[in-house]
Amino acid sequence: MTVVTRGSQITLTKEIREKTGITEGDRVTLNVVGSTIIISKKDPSVFRKLKRFLPDNFEAIFDNGGA
Repeated sequence: MTVVTRGSQITLTKEIREKTGITEGDRVTLNVVGSTIIISKKDPSVFRKLKRFLPDNFEAIFDNGGA
């Protein structure tokens, strides 16, 4: 649990930061679903991990319109 400050800021507790690997300077994404806010760490490396699931010639296939 955390409190919203007068400046509309919140603090992520040490426990949350450690569990999520969020450190100073990291970017996070806020998503709103109804009255719920979901905070996610922005992790550009996820796209490098996804490449493993694509065939080696994916870029060539994509550039040729799937032909």
